[in-house]
Amino acid sequence: MNAQPTQQDDTKRLFEVYMPVEGRKPRLAKRFSWPVGVELLSSRFAHIPQADSIRVWFDDHPSTDYTLTMEQIANRGEAHRILTVWYYYKRTGAEWFLMVYPVEAVRRTAIHAMLFDSAFAALDSWLCETRTPVWLGSPHHLDCIFDPLVQTLSVVERAQS
Repeated sequence: MNAQPTQQDDTKRLFEVYMPVEGRKPRLAKRFSWPVGVELLSSRFAHIPQADSIRVWFDDHPSTDYTLTMEQIANRGEAHRILTVWYYYKRTGAEWFLMVYPVEAVRRTAIHAMLFDSAFAALDSWLCETRTPVWLGSPHHLDCIFDPLVQTLSVVERAQS
């Protein structure tokens, strides 16, 4: 007799979406779009050790200077984050986020391809590393930074700011 798949087998678990302020993703002007969604991230990173606890955070301020809007960054042609893995530890335990930032809609397809071609493998490797207690005791970021002037995507670890 053939066993029927259970509902759990048929349904992929999506990462939780974290919405700290207004209970929804920020709305973007038509000029911008999100480079990836929660479904893609949940599928692509389902195997990582943090899969049961990681949350996805959509943030419309892609600069470390939070006063700058995406509109200002795009108008200036400045390099900016498009995806960040953020780790920090608090009394209740470790917190892991995949932070997604907007991109210019006309560049979305190219940036999406760059994420698959290089950045996702780097994020995957970083997320799956074995960590020391010292590392786990301090916050860390791994940023995917898009530079529109040279059309490149770099992956850079940075200190908490």
